[in-house]
Formats: sequence, C-alpha cells, structure tokens
Amino acid sequence: MTEPFQIPIGKQDWVTAIHDPAKTKTPSDILVILVHGFPGDRKNFGDVLGQLSAQLNVNGYDSLRFDFRGCGDSSKRSQFYTLETAFEDLLSILKWARDNMKFNRIVIVAEGLGALNTLTALTDAWRDHIAGLVFLWPIFDPGKSWLAPLTEQIAMAEIAGFDHVAVENAELGLPFMRQVRDYKLQKLLSRITTPTQIHYGESDLWSDPGKVPGVQNVQVDLVQAAFRTGTAGPKAGSKTAGRLEITGYADGDQGLKTTHARNIMAKEILGFLKSLSQPA
Repeated sequence: MTEPFQIPIGKQDWVTAIHDPAKTKTPSDILVILVHGFPGDRKNFGDVLGQLSAQLNVNGYDSLRFDFRGCGDSSKRSQFYTLETAFEDLLSILKWARDNMKFNRIVIVAEGLGALNTLTALTDAWRDHIAGLVFLWPIFDPGKSWLAPLTEQIAMAEIAGFDHVAVENAELGLPFMRQVRDYKLQKLLSRITTPTQIHYGESDLWSDPGKVPGVQNVQVDLVQAAFRTGTAGPKAGSKTAGRLEITGYADGDQGLKTTHARNIMAKEILGFLKSLSQPA
C-alpha cells in the first residue's frame, strides 16, 4: 500500500487519499475509485474498502480511496460534513485523477451514503468518464434510512445551542441533519446511465429501517424501479447501459461483515470489472 497523501480543497482544506497501484504486468485501463459512506471514513466496516482495494490490485486494477472532509484523516470536524461538501470533495478526487493519472475510464464503488454522493457527482461533465457503478448497501434517499429518525433531535439541539446531533461515536452537524430531513431524491437516479451492480444485506435495517422479511430493500427498489421505468439506464442517455445486477445476501447486514459474503462480493465485483475492461 502506498502512503496517504493530501489533495488540496481550496486554500486551507484537504482530503486524504491513498492510491494503490495494480500488481500485474498488464493492468486494466480502468481506475476504481472507492467512496465511503457517512458517518465514518475510508476504513468503515473493518476496512472493507481497503480489503477490496487489495483484491483489485492483485487482479490488475489501480484503486483510489479517500476520506471526505470531516472524516478520517482529512481536514475539518465531522460537523462540517454536508451533501454539498461531499459533492465538492468527490469532484476534486475525479479532477485530481484526471489530471494526475493516465486512465481514460473510471468505475466508482460506493458504500452506504457514498451512493448518494456518487449520484450527485455524475454531472454531464463527468458521466462519459464513468464506465460503471458498484453500490454496496447503498443509501440513495437518506430520508428513508436510519438517519431519518435522528432529524427529530434537530429542534432540541437548536434549543440547547448545539451545532450537531450526537450518535454513538459520531457528531452529525445540524446543516447535514436538515438536509436529511428535507431531502428530495428528485431526478438524480436518471444520472445512472452505465452498467450498475448492487450488493446489499437482506437484514440491513440501516439503509431500510422499515424492512420486513421477504421484501426487497427500499433503497434497492429505487434503482430497480428507475431502470424498469426508463428513468435510469439506456433511455436516460446511454447506449451501453440497461444492465443492472443485484445481489442480496440472506443473512447480510449493513457492511456484509462475514468472510463468506465479502468473498462473494469481491468475486462478483471483479467479474463486473472484467466485463468492462479493455487491455491497456
């Protein structure tokens, strides 16, 4: 693993990133950018993105992972994090990769709320550079996730003069919590115009607190419905989209923490990448 380095954001801030190079003689032409969720950092869920990065490297893929500002080793406290700052950070990562790494195509692998951050970054300027998307236990609509009940604490925090809502080991800033409370997914799903793969645990009550046995995760439903109706996929502007792969893990929770689940997930992601790859 290479050493962490800093990518400047403005004059005083930065995101901390790690570039892990491919370990094969004929690397792929695809760069994989790994996006963590919030709260947390690039080492979420026992460093699942680091584990996946190692698998990618030995199979011929360079990877780039990072901490959003307010997370991990990047600048700012967690209260600073909002959907806008995350959008700025991911765009900065994409620009840095374009200017400093010789890759024509990018695949984004995003876990948790990183899925929503990824959708916001799929602007017209970047969509053609993205060869594929992989979402792990995704949260596209935070208002339907475990974050929603926490918005009831906003008024109490404001009265007490706090700038955040505390949850376990994280402090969620009030600006972010107001975004969760007022969030409307709108037409972001129409930005999915490339082959897409999703992995989720069928017992995941974080991305879908109202989940009942035998019913698919509500966050996954959003994407599946978008492909079914043509909101996402080829009718949304891509001739090569229309491919949506979904794997649900019967005993899986958020993070898919078992070795068995992670081995299956890594194998399927590598197969997905291989189907997109071209010799460098």
